[in-house]
Amino acid sequence: MFYTFIETLKTESHSLKYTFMIKIILNSIKNINIFKLQLLILSGDTGFYSMLTFMRKKYSPEELEAVPGILSIQYMFARISDYRHDAYVGSVHGKELDYIKKLKEYRKVGLLTDKNNTLRKIARIFTENALGETTVYIGENLSYPNEKIYKFKAEELKDHEEKFEMNVVILFR
Repeated sequence: MFYTFIETLKTESHSLKYTFMIKIILNSIKNINIFKLQLLILSGDTGFYSMLTFMRKKYSPEELEAVPGILSIQYMFARISDYRHDAYVGSVHGKELDYIKKLKEYRKVGLLTDKNNTLRKIARIFTENALGETTVYIGENLSYPNEKIYKFKAEELKDHEEKFEMNVVILFR
């Protein structure tokens, strides 16, 4: 039953709002309590833009056990043999970010992108602001057999035709 519910959410997720989906999942967890054992598997870092934030609103820390995965940005920095302690790290999922300001302030930016904040859009913003020489690393399908890592200058990427899947972007000035 729960598997079917998750599959339904996957196929309809493009039309549902993210917060609405979270409410559905949390209500389902509460209602599907046959064995008093509940498991919700999420990927990535539980402390970085994770559903754990919402779970903590419904459950106490004692009721939860969070087992973290590796953060995709952490993985990406390692794959390009760089460190992130001096970088701005953030997410633009469903929100805007002043990319220019962050890159000028930190000189190194790691981002989780979404369908609205595409790599081409980010590259155009840099190019329009005389930052076309910004180095852009793109990590696609990280840690999977079909993993790909690309390196561009923002100027080259702004008109690039390829659409990247499940990506992380690292920007260097």
